Amino acid sequence: MLYKISQLTEFRNNFIEEVEQAAVGVTNSLVFKKNWLHPFPITNPSKAQVLSISGANIFSARCGDKLSQNLTDIKHTDLPMLSNSKMFLDLILEVTDGDVETLAIALAFPLEQTIRGKKMDGKLIKPTKEHLLVDLIGKEVGKEIENYFLEKLNRRLDVVVCNNSVALGFVGLALNKSGGYKQTAVGIIGSGLNFGFYEGPDLFVNLEAGNFDKFEQTHSGEVIDALSQNFNQQLFEKETSAAYLYKHFNVVLREEGFSGHVNSTKELSQILENGDKDSREYKVACKIFERSASLVATQISGLHQVMINHHNLKFEDPIQLVVEGELFWSGYKFEEMIADYLDRIYGDVDEDFNIEIKKLENMNLSGAMMMLEE
Repeated sequence: MLYKISQLTEFRNNFIEEVEQAAVGVTNSLVFKKNWLHPFPITNPSKAQVLSISGANIFSARCGDKLSQNLTDIKHTDLPMLSNSKMFLDLILEVTDGDVETLAIALAFPLEQTIRGKKMDGKLIKPTKEHLLVDLIGKEVGKEIENYFLEKLNRRLDVVVCNNSVALGFVGLALNKSGGYKQTAVGIIGSGLNFGFYEGPDLFVNLEAGNFDKFEQTHSGEVIDALSQNFNQQLFEKETSAAYLYKHFNVVLREEGFSGHVNSTKELSQILENGDKDSREYKVACKIFERSASLVATQISGLHQVMINHHNLKFEDPIQLVVEGELFWSGYKFEEMIADYLDRIYGDVDEDFNIEIKKLENMNLSGAMMMLEE
């Protein structure tokens, strides 16, 4: 099933309305979480390590002698499904180098920002992407990690934590010095889905856009949600993100009586790159990717309008959207499909929209590094 342009336009308008309502305190499927971009001062960057934790991966790197230098010793680890806080804390302990004094973590779970002294931290609001971590909800993640290192290793460590979209907030401003905060937004289009923008030069708004629910779910999405650890939550993310797209494929083929089965959205992308275009598997994979891209386009165009409203911009003013996520950059023709649907959603608008999408190498880790300052 693909959505009609009239449906996508309706979803876009619903998204705009939800953001505007959340901005004035109305409770709905989105949030309007304001986060201070508050870097933590350190004196010895060579003793600092940064982590980016998504729904499926942990990326790690070391800082150089100066924070202006390139990151080094970049590593990747698959993230297992986290069932409790001990499992999470043991994993952090495992991936943290023995000589590290400062640890900066960009975490892909919804957080309520706190400031501990000069450190950014966050209380876990809820786990997403099928992780549990119920016993970590309401606790300051950085403080819990510090206490765990002290308890297990008698080791003192400064830990700075923020949501991964907030970490990208640092990157967005660094990449758009000409346009400034009013014309900059960030997006995560990978194993999860989220967008955010700025209310000030050091104040970032996280929307938790993956939780948006004012759209029509697909049948396969309803099946996936019914089996989910977080039922009736993150509905938009379950229709659009790499953590779930391959599950749509499996549901559709199983219900049609086909034997095809994949274990990741990367495999789904490979079917589109190398598969038989006449096969049922190819056609189903193509529809799922296109449908996801069309939904993502509704939030990009909706965010564009929100920024126009909030900052009194003109429709044609250039907007820079900084995007992180393997699905967007590496998924089969995903970026192209989003661009096509943006054109179609804006089809009845006379003026040309001007949204430039930007990428920085190792953007996820760079955002974590920018949580620190000398």
